[in-house]
Amino acid sequence: MLCGFPPFYGDNDAQMFKKIKAGSYKFLSPYWDPISEDAKDFVKKLLVVDPRKRMTAAEALNHRWLGRTSSVSTKNLFETVAPSVTSEMADASATQPEHSELNGLRETLMHFNLDRKLAPDKLIKSFDLPEGSERLGKFTCSLGNAIGQLHVTTYHLCFLGALGKKLLVPLADVSSIVKAKRFKLTPGVGHSLHVIARNATHELNGFSEREKALKYSRSA
Repeated sequence: MLCGFPPFYGDNDAQMFKKIKAGSYKFLSPYWDPISEDAKDFVKKLLVVDPRKRMTAAEALNHRWLGRTSSVSTKNLFETVAPSVTSEMADASATQPEHSELNGLRETLMHFNLDRKLAPDKLIKSFDLPEGSERLGKFTCSLGNAIGQLHVTTYHLCFLGALGKKLLVPLADVSSIVKAKRFKLTPGVGHSLHVIARNATHELNGFSEREKALKYSRSA
């Protein structure tokens, strides 16, 4: 509840259960950066594997983090973590419900899971990229209605959606990448990129950093 994801996770159930049994967890940055030391101490004492050494319910109720000895904070815990919303994304939200729904805690969790799945070494394995591939840039966007991340690598454009949708486009096949609008009547200059490769057009929408994504994609 404090950071937006469970304390134990893994690429599969076996890895997750192993970490649970070992009590292996981390206060990952930036998700835990706004959280107080008192709160972290409270979590630590609840996640002790040995029940004889674990904090009891009575001890938890008397912990300083619950406010009996510490001041109450009204700080928004996710104001420095949630992705910023640009005017282009705000325009898009009127016609793309998924952007307005995936905000705050839910969006933070989604990006954490994608980052975990697509660390540089896992990105290469997930998309079976050739030797020598490196990630040059990472951008939040959507492919159709599937929100996720676009990764610009040395030789490919790789998209992975939060629900598993994937797209792999070799840069050698790309004839052009141009700025576009998803809907002609959308105000402003739009928020999309059209990737044209081998007579197919892949429309990527909802960029928060479209200019940067275009620059990286063209220079790769």
